[in-house]
Amino acid sequence: MRKSIIVICVVLVICIVGVIVMSQLKSNEAEFNPVDNVTMEIVEGTLTNTGAVIVITDLSGEDNTYGEWYRIDKLEDGKWYELEDIVEGNVGWHAIGHSVGEDNKLTMEVDWKWLYGSLENGKYRIVKDFSSKKNPYDNRHVAAEFTIE
Repeated sequence: MRKSIIVICVVLVICIVGVIVMSQLKSNEAEFNPVDNVTMEIVEGTLTNTGAVIVITDLSGEDNTYGEWYRIDKLEDGKWYELEDIVEGNVGWHAIGHSVGEDNKLTMEVDWKWLYGSLENGKYRIVKDFSSKKNPYDNRHVAAEFTIE
């Protein structure tokens, strides 16, 4: 009888530790590494719950490249969390690099309905990563916050 109680207690402890570890892994708290002199905003009048037009302004003086990839984070309880995508299987992105123009701006239309569906009411940010020739492996981000009402 005593061995059974010990075994049950050990199994319970293992289950509790597993649940704690899994909940921390599933939290999806979003990583964000901003860079000075690079900003992004949503063009006024273009925001819907399925997309927007964004403008990246890069005054860093570096030769940065911006890809097609983006993610949407949601603000909950004062922390940013990555949204789960709705795509079955793996998501692929076109390997295209964009640069800012002579005006230091890059405009892109983003339609996230295929990836996230229609966003519910709440505070969000769209996050894009980019790289520079000087630091090609440095994970750098730019974001624009927005509210869906």
